[in-house]
Amino acid sequence: MSNYDYPKHFHMELENNENLLGRITVFMDREKFNVEVDIVFVEGRKIFKHVKQGYGYEDEQDAVDQGVTILSKYLSSLKH
Repeated sequence: MSNYDYPKHFHMELENNENLLGRITVFMDREKFNVEVDIVFVEGRKIFKHVKQGYGYEDEQDAVDQGVTILSKYLSSLKH
């Protein structure tokens, strides 16, 4: 894979909210993968809330998995 294949965006529907989505963006930096996690508006995909970034993952799937974990922990923290 080359850096030209990135960034890749993965969108996740949020329970009980039809106006927002979770977005996981994977970037490639040299040989490592980085992830950015945001909450975005459905229309226009503009950022509503930047959640967190993660760096230095060995492969794309690991970066995506970590992004899902970050998003899940963030959403769980809002319920309490």
